[in-house]
Formats: sequence, structure tokens, C-alpha cells
Amino acid sequence: GTGSSTRLHRHRPHPPPIPSIHPWTIGSPTRLAQLALSLSSESQ
Repeated sequence: GTGSSTRLHRHRPHPPPIPSIHPWTIGSPTRLAQLALSLSSESQ
């Protein structure tokens, strides 16, 4: 029947909401390490 088809569409799995801030948006650990090294070298 039409009711079963609509029910299947209603229960269709949808992707989870994407967070506004991604870890890679801020910078990967390697990039953060490079930034820390550059800052430390500048201070010295």
C-alpha cells in the first residue's frame, strides 16, 4: 500500500548534522606543532 512506502521514506537514515567547527579547520596536529616550533624559535 501507499502507507508502507511513505513509512519507509520517513524512516530513511539521514547523515548526522555536520559540526560547525572541524578539527581539520583549526589545523592538523602536525601544523599545530610547526606553529609551536616557529613561535618557540622566534622567542629564542
